[in-house]
Amino acid sequence: MADELDWNDVESMTVTLTLEDNSELDCEVITVFDYEGQNYIAVVPTEELEAADEDDEEGVSAMLYRLGGANWDEMELLNIDDAIYEKVAERFEEVMAEDEDEE
Repeated sequence: MADELDWNDVESMTVTLTLEDNSELDCEVITVFDYEGQNYIAVVPTEELEAADEDDEEGVSAMLYRLGGANWDEMELLNIDDAIYEKVAERFEEVMAEDEDEE
């Protein structure tokens, strides 16, 4: 089915987050990764990426969320429980290091 989630081309995706004050923030998807059977997503505000030099992309901070929903129409970004946030962040760093090693 075309609606099923497929993370093979996430680097060309953007998402719009609705913040607590109901303002919106456009973000680019950096990666989607798995930790203990759950999917997580790393995003960076588009403004930060545009403002950063190519050499300074490491200084840009990613925001991490747990993915919910079974298809694109139901996809939602959920906050990560404080109890596992550090483990998820460590997994994200491992994924990014693996990507760098492949280049």
